[in-house]
Amino acid sequence: MIRFKIFILITLVVTLTSCIQVTELPEPRGNYPIGITYLSFTDQNRPEIFTSDPTDNREITVKAWYPAGPVENAKLAPYIRNTEEIVSIFNLPTSIINIKTHSKLDLSASHVQETFPVLLFSHGWGEHFSTNI
Repeated sequence: MIRFKIFILITLVVTLTSCIQVTELPEPRGNYPIGITYLSFTDQNRPEIFTSDPTDNREITVKAWYPAGPVENAKLAPYIRNTEEIVSIFNLPTSIINIKTHSKLDLSASHVQETFPVLLFSHGWGEHFSTNI
């Protein structure tokens, strides 16, 4: 069921991006470069309900965007992580691979301010963390 939901989500994203021929997302208007990182957490006290392996524990992935410090030559973050694999598995158009973002992977956080606002987004039960794109 989860694969089906991921397939539907990715199909919608690819269809929309194919229709409007997006190759690059709009330039950010903020004062800081945008850092992005993925964090994985495992709850050793909860079994993973999405696999048949009784030894699996519950895992979640968090995708975090944050104001970054000055940076040169950092790698741009993909629009969707593991895009090539997703395109191959679900036989999707390769145009999704070429969408350019302005966020960069695993940068150091900005130290210009002591604090920054925080926004938490929960994509909901049974959905993929990329549904917030």
